[in-house]
Amino acid sequence: MTSMASVFNVDGKSVSIGGPPSTLKALFSECEFFKHTKNVPMRKVQGFWHTARAYGTEHVQQIVPKIDEGHQMHLPLFSPVTGTAFELTDATTLLKGIMEEMLTQRIHWDLTVKGVTDWLRQHSQDSIELISIQPSHYLESLLEHWRSELPNSIPSSQDMMSAVVSLPLGISRPRDPQSSKLAVVGMACRFPGGADTTEKFWELLAQAKDAHTRVPSDRFNAESHVDPTGKKHNTSKTPYGCFVDNPGAFDATFFGMSPREAEQTDPMHRLALVTAYEALEHAGYVRGRGIHARRVGTFYGQASDDYREVNSGQEISTYFIPGGCRAFAPGRINYFFKFWGPSFSVDTACSSSLAAIQTACSSLWSGDVDMAITGGLNIITNSDVYAGLSNGHFLSPTGNCKTWDEGANGYCRSDGKPDQLVKGRMRDLAGCAHPGRFSGFCVRTVSNKIVSSILA
Repeated sequence: MTSMASVFNVDGKSVSIGGPPSTLKALFSECEFFKHTKNVPMRKVQGFWHTARAYGTEHVQQIVPKIDEGHQMHLPLFSPVTGTAFELTDATTLLKGIMEEMLTQRIHWDLTVKGVTDWLRQHSQDSIELISIQPSHYLESLLEHWRSELPNSIPSSQDMMSAVVSLPLGISRPRDPQSSKLAVVGMACRFPGGADTTEKFWELLAQAKDAHTRVPSDRFNAESHVDPTGKKHNTSKTPYGCFVDNPGAFDATFFGMSPREAEQTDPMHRLALVTAYEALEHAGYVRGRGIHARRVGTFYGQASDDYREVNSGQEISTYFIPGGCRAFAPGRINYFFKFWGPSFSVDTACSSSLAAIQTACSSLWSGDVDMAITGGLNIITNSDVYAGLSNGHFLSPTGNCKTWDEGANGYCRSDGKPDQLVKGRMRDLAGCAHPGRFSGFCVRTVSNKIVSSILA
């Protein structure tokens, strides 16, 4: 059903139609009726709202939490469906009503305009200021309507997006040792041994589990690319490594990516979006609160382009470069989350992730950014890199690493996708009345076990 177009707004003069871009393109280019209509493209919306085709009341029950009854509504809130003000009720019921309309019911802009205009007329306002989230083609028509219907009032408008962008950002430079301290406020990961959360990773470390296995068949055929004798060309002497589970699991629609682009995008680039989202969610990050998008940067370490190299002799198409070159991985995160800060891809071989974290910390200390998303990317898919490392005597032919042991004979390759959300100015936390929250972030304690152990 989500592949279909749907009318989500009517106002007596026009209708608004939403759906996948390919469906809308076909609708307006192939349907005889729509070929001859005037249409205005709208901003891209990540989701399928205001139609009963995708969601129902059961979904509302799942996502709306119970809210403290002490909350009260102090201003009239008008329904975009009925055009009337919501009844005064408890916060939970009100939020359920709002979410049900948002997910399942069609907007009636004409009724909304009439309801708000009638309310303004009853209260005889000398001036009216219309504050919108972002610019819209509806604004001027609404202002013209009020100038006509409310001649005794002077209407004006301001969009919040332009107001925020025009604010002076200032410079955040460390002035004393306290302001130079940094805080890890969010974490996420994908590690071998089923460690797809920081809690599971901690358990893996605490139990000292060995996660090395034979190369899975979804990476490359170990039987044809491994020769313990080392006599065959382009083969590795070891079939062992450490691998994350389900590296290709990715919700392309959620991240606004077409199936074709997703297929041609390196799995580690796709996972970078997922774990960055999880780290931001773990930190309690809310866009527009606490830190401006201009002040957020991404810093990732990546030492190989396995997926691009494997596919270099295959179909080279539109997304071959942005989907495979390592420079695009952190940039993709900035693009999706609309961060304006620097985007660094760091390659210092085995120390790439640590070098990326150091670069992120330096950027925070210098005042270039107020928050950094940093970590590393590695998903093994290329047998040639295995062969090269093995023939160069880097890899252990027996599997796991034996660091500092007299039997040490090389290391074991591993997947990995760690993310940390690092924020400057620890004094913001020290002076906060709520010890678990500061500047729009919620600091979780479970993952602090890992951080505390490292710093101990």
